[in-house]
Amino acid sequence: MASTDRASRRGIGASVAVFFLGSIDAFSSGLVLLGSASALGGALNLAGLRWIDRYPEQVLLGLYGLNAMLATVEAVAAATAGKQGLPYAWTAAAGVYMVTGVRRARRRGRGEGASS
Repeated sequence: MASTDRASRRGIGASVAVFFLGSIDAFSSGLVLLGSASALGGALNLAGLRWIDRYPEQVLLGLYGLNAMLATVEAVAAATAGKQGLPYAWTAAAGVYMVTGVRRARRRGRGEGASS
C-alpha cells in the first residue's frame, strides 16, 4: 500500500468520525433531517473504505464531492442555529474537500492518477 493510499484512508476515517459526531450533535439539537444526512454521509464514507482498493479514484472523487456538499449544509445549519465558530470550521472543511477533489480530478485528467 502506497503512502498516498494510507493518507487517503486516514482522511476518509477522519471524515467518518466528523460526520458521525456531527450527526450526534444534530440529533441532540432536534435536527433530525440534518442528523440523518450526516449519519448517511458517515456511513457512505465508511463504505468508501471498503471500495477504495478496487476503485480508488472514483471513490475518492465521489467522497470529496459528497463531503463538500454535506459540510456546506452543516455550515449553513450551524450558522442558522446561531453557533459562533462552527460555521467557519464547516466552511473551511467544505473548501478543503472542494480543492482536494478538483486537484485530484485535474491530475486524473492528465493521466497522473491511479488507473483502475
